[in-house]
Amino acid sequence: MKTTFLLSLLLAFFSLNVFAEQAETIKRIHLNKTKTTPKVLPGTRSVQLLYVSAYLSSDNSALVVDFFREYDEVQILVKSALTGEMIYSDSYTTPTNVVIAMPEMEKGREYLLEISLGETILSGEFSIE
Repeated sequence: MKTTFLLSLLLAFFSLNVFAEQAETIKRIHLNKTKTTPKVLPGTRSVQLLYVSAYLSSDNSALVVDFFREYDEVQILVKSALTGEMIYSDSYTTPTNVVIAMPEMEKGREYLLEISLGETILSGEFSIE
């Protein structure tokens, strides 16, 4: 009875370990507000919450930007952090989910993501590993 229990426990542990190794991991890109021209009216809060998330796919072949609220005009730029060379640039009207294929990005290089939301610019650095 104990042997059966221990074998089943060992099998369950091994299965969890295999599933954990197969689970896809994503690399989140921390976005910082770098520039804004606020239009603060008297009696209003100056803090503007931004509902944007960016991350690399598990195989580093795509950059994904999720918008959790509606923004009218959005521009997304990806540049080389070292040289400033433009890798990607496009504009969107009311996007919700943008997937950008990035086959020309090289391993070990640093990149800069810039997202313009009207007068607010979000930026974050990331690298391909």
